[in-house]
Amino acid sequence: HYLATQRDSKTSNTWEARSQRDLGNNFWEYHVDEPPRVVLDKLEKVGFSVVTMTGVG
Repeated sequence: HYLATQRDSKTSNTWEARSQRDLGNNFWEYHVDEPPRVVLDKLEKVGFSVVTMTGVG
């Protein structure tokens, strides 16, 4: 549990994200106020890349 808490704190501070668990879900999600493109650009700067995407429509 300590490592998860430490990771959550780092994630929240780095990405200005807040974790929340919606009613009925058994998992936590991170939410940010920035648009997806800004978040993807930040992730790319630290080595992440988008491999595939899906969407409605």
